[in-house]
Amino acid sequence: MNNWKKAFAIIWTGQLFSILSSSIVGFALILWLSIETKSAEVLAMGTLAFLLPQSLLGLISGVFVDRWNRKLTMILADSFIALCTLAITF
Repeated sequence: MNNWKKAFAIIWTGQLFSILSSSIVGFALILWLSIETKSAEVLAMGTLAFLLPQSLLGLISGVFVDRWNRKLTMILADSFIALCTLAITF
């Protein structure tokens, strides 16, 4: 396998795992909110809290991320998401 293909496969697999894990955590939180509160309002706010930052920051941050080191940016972003997920569990 070519060197760039190996690197691409590693990055692609890592991002697949990261996005899948984040989606599972988001789904689990929304499911937990709906079971615990049984309130449509709380469920709507939880869904909004999960989707809104991604939607708003995605538009603005793309301009800046293109100028930064891509590898470091991906590592820092995934580490931040992992720390936030870990903080939710405690």
